[in-house]
Amino acid sequence: MRIVPIEEKDWPVWQTIYEEAFPLSERIDFDELVQLSKDNPKINLSKLMELDQIVGLLCHVDLPDQKGFILYFATHAKQRGMGLGSKALVAMKELYPNGFILESEQIGTQAGNEEQRQSRFKFYERNGVKASDMLSHNMSGDFHLMRSTETITSQDYLKAINMFGIPAEISQI
Repeated sequence: MRIVPIEEKDWPVWQTIYEEAFPLSERIDFDELVQLSKDNPKINLSKLMELDQIVGLLCHVDLPDQKGFILYFATHAKQRGMGLGSKALVAMKELYPNGFILESEQIGTQAGNEEQRQSRFKFYERNGVKASDMLSHNMSGDFHLMRSTETITSQDYLKAINMFGIPAEISQI
């Protein structure tokens, strides 16, 4: 699995995966994302490549000290359940050896998609991305902050999410 910056020719595939994977309430407009990545070299829009095929997407922020924040991560709907997400997480750990942090929808809230939320949470944990004791509250809802190492902090998260203009607050669980 390789994490590769997208090129303009990749935008339609990236956008399709993006719009299929994330509900409208959790998405930043695609054109706005592209502009943010052009304006801020720390914001990256990348494709996940396996055998020279685009199998997923990643929107991530490079933080100091080889750390990162993952805002969007998805594999193509037709290729889920094939181990590609696990391979992508390994590649993210290589890209950010001192840790990355991401959001996972809050579980245990009786949400309509509770089973999907639980499954996603367990997927991250199985792949070594552990729940912290922090929740993020932002425009899209409440999210567990999960991280690949304990060296990445809520302050790292707040710096990164702010680059997207998304106000967020942190609370302890």
